[in-house]
Amino acid sequence: MHFPGQGTNPLIGRLKGMKTYRLWGASVLFSVLLTEAIVVPLSIFFHGRITKDYAVSGFITAFLVSSTIVYVLVRLIRLLREEEERFRCSFETAAIGIALVSLEGRWLKVNRSLCEITGYPEQDLMAMSIEDISHADDIDIGIAYRKSLLSGEFSYFHHEERYIHREGHIVWVFLSVSLVRDSQGKPLFLIAQIENITERKKAEETLRSSESRYKAIVEDQAEFVCRYISGGILTFVNDTLCRYSNMKREDLLGRSFFQFIHKDYLDGLIRDIEALNANNPFTVAEASIVLPDGRVRWHRWNHHAIFNDKGEIVEYQCTGNDVTDLKEAFDNVKKLSGLLPICASCKNILDEKGQWNSLESYISKHSEALFTHGICPECTKTLYPEHYEDIMKRKENGSNDG
Repeated sequence: MHFPGQGTNPLIGRLKGMKTYRLWGASVLFSVLLTEAIVVPLSIFFHGRITKDYAVSGFITAFLVSSTIVYVLVRLIRLLREEEERFRCSFETAAIGIALVSLEGRWLKVNRSLCEITGYPEQDLMAMSIEDISHADDIDIGIAYRKSLLSGEFSYFHHEERYIHREGHIVWVFLSVSLVRDSQGKPLFLIAQIENITERKKAEETLRSSESRYKAIVEDQAEFVCRYISGGILTFVNDTLCRYSNMKREDLLGRSFFQFIHKDYLDGLIRDIEALNANNPFTVAEASIVLPDGRVRWHRWNHHAIFNDKGEIVEYQCTGNDVTDLKEAFDNVKKLSGLLPICASCKNILDEKGQWNSLESYISKHSEALFTHGICPECTKTLYPEHYEDIMKRKENGSNDG
């Protein structure tokens, strides 16, 4: 290919075998893509000011482009090294365990936190696989998760599993694993994030044990015990309440106990519950209850609000009893209160039907009181004057005769 001025410039002879048209094309391409703002102005300058020979101009441009490429590559290498150093620092100083894992489950790179979690030094872990430190009961599920990941069923997974510490005790971890693929979609390796959750699991176990003890206590109580959330939705009921209502636990849980409250008392009960707060966390309420079999009974419940750390009510706990018999007894006693029309002479009482009743008969009908008979000193003197002094002497001597 011929370039203008090729026969007049001695440098052209040296460039004959260099296929200067490729250099020219390369200079234009790199100028546009990499260094348009720097190379093009300089190329024009040299092309217009130094020589009219396009070959020389192309050579100079190629030199400038090459220098720029070298600078860019050096800069890129430096940036990559800085990025790699940042990654290495983040990897090594992370508060949780981080590891690169082969597709077969072997440790490729581990950080300091993972070594602390497992108790193994880095060189020992690098010679092992995940299965080597996993609890025997967790190995199969871990392998199944990894196979699903590699098959493309999902791109990551989370689950809890147990590792065996170097010293032999169990370490609970929360494992998050994702798959890294190349530009063609081929799996390369796995990235695992491993958080030590042993203390949390111990706390959960302590809580479960506490709840078991609590349930054992409340199940044995003769009182009704239940817990509920807003709206009266039951979250716990003891066996005593289930037997009393003749309902299964699963039929009560998740339902509102409000449906059993007589309509005349429901609004008042709801107001009492809604009024509970940190300063007034407790209330006692009585209400008429309509049981599933249609019986109407009276209940007395102690409602106690349960708060979270923010002072918000999260649940309510109740203990209660059937007080129907007591309520009826009180009602009977109340019937004897107020004004009673009584005869000033014989002391008979006029009842609600307009009939005169003896005092003993009236009280027996309107209460559960029982009578035993005796005689007072005044009546003894009136009715038995000849025996009065003898009777009084006996009483003074502590005798019950006569």
